[in-house]
Amino acid sequence: MENQTQEEFYFVLPYEKMDICLYARNHDIPATDAAAATGLTVEQAQRVYRLIDSKRQATRHLHMHPLFVEEVSEVRSTIHAPHSDLVST
Repeated sequence: MENQTQEEFYFVLPYEKMDICLYARNHDIPATDAAAATGLTVEQAQRVYRLIDSKRQATRHLHMHPLFVEEVSEVRSTIHAPHSDLVST
């Protein structure tokens, strides 16, 4: 039985293949091409694409600017745009 690295546990495959799949996903390259470039099956590459999408969705809030209850002038100048998709009007 082969030992599983932390990267393979979290990303499901080694960094080298994940980098190729991530590049392909970011550039709208079909999973069939990513599969050919990495030696994965098309089904495996599609699964990796879904994994990338789900991890991005799950961590989306970590990449957003903070929302304040009231304006904080010391911080406000560093915030460029509110989260219009999160603020109900």
